[in-house]
Formats: sequence, C-alpha cells, structure tokens
Amino acid sequence: MAAIVRHVMLWLLPGQIAVQANDSGVPYYLAAVGFVIGIRPDLWTAWIAEEIYKRSGIARPAAVDVKNVPANGDLMMIEGLTDEKRDRFLEMSIDSCHALAEQNPFVVWARTTFNMPQILDWIGQAMLYLVVHQDLMRRLRDNGIRDIFAYVVHATAQDTAQLEAITGFKAAVLKGQIEALRADPAYLRVVAIRAKLT
Repeated sequence: MAAIVRHVMLWLLPGQIAVQANDSGVPYYLAAVGFVIGIRPDLWTAWIAEEIYKRSGIARPAAVDVKNVPANGDLMMIEGLTDEKRDRFLEMSIDSCHALAEQNPFVVWARTTFNMPQILDWIGQAMLYLVVHQDLMRRLRDNGIRDIFAYVVHATAQDTAQLEAITGFKAAVLKGQIEALRADPAYLRVVAIRAKLT
C-alpha cells in the first residue's frame, strides 16, 4: 500500500513534494501520509480517483440515482443512512431492507453508536419497503407517510380512501397487510419499544 501511495502521489503532485529518502530509499513523508490517509481512507480514495479522472481524461462513472436503484431492498432506499452508516450495517451483515427489518433494535443499538429513535426510524422504513416496495414507497413519502408506523395509522383509520388512492390497494388488501403485520414478531417488537420511548 505504501508503494502505491508513493507512486500515486509522485504522479499526481510532481515537483511539489520534496522526496528525501532514508537509507532504504523510502521517502520520509510516507509514514505521515499513511497515517493521515488511514484516518479517513474514503476521502483520500475519492480524491485520488478524481485526480486520475481529471488527468487521464477517462469519463467519470455516472452518479448513482436512487430513483434508478433496482427494487432489491437496497439500503439506499432508507432515508437518513449516510455512506458511513450503511458501511457499518454492512459490517454487521445487514445488507438489505429485508435484513434490517428483521433486526432486534437493542442488538443494533448495543453494537453501534446509533441512538434508538434513529434505529427504530430506519427499521420502520425498511418494514414499509417490504410491504409496498420501491415505487409506492416514494409516492407514500411524497404524501407524508415515510415509515410503517405512519402507514399502519392510515391503514387502520376509519376512512382509508386517501391511502387507497395513493397505493391503489383496496380496503381488503390493506386489512390483510395489517393482519400480517400484527402477526409479525419483528413488527410487534419495534412497536413495543417505540411505545416505551414515547
């Protein structure tokens, strides 16, 4: 890795770095550079990639548009999850909305620095994704329904006409969804925890 860093920096910054080497031929600045890069490797990797694109003329890959993410339950569907937080979930083998929806909030809370309301919000969004999937999830968000808790409130209201119009689901389908949720231990667990916090 040190050799790669050395060659990349000499290529990107020719003449700007005084290359003073010790007896083994290793530049003195390399240890400091390695330390700094180790603090936030993602930022330095992005900078190096940007410089390579600029200097080589290679076309940059198109930015990921969440609207075009395949309907596979990707964590990018969850609002409030930054790259760093998604990476932390991936380290815990939570790689999809399906996996996140089944998590015990207390286990996630104990293994991360995330607070419990955040965790419940993300799990609530993941559960909503499992019920309505990608396209409807965006439409629901546009109408102020962003997690499973708000969805259940609307689905169990006396008048479900608004939710039916947004989703295209008939009242009988909404009723079936609610019955399935009320039989789901993961849903009952997050509802109980959320009730204790409010």
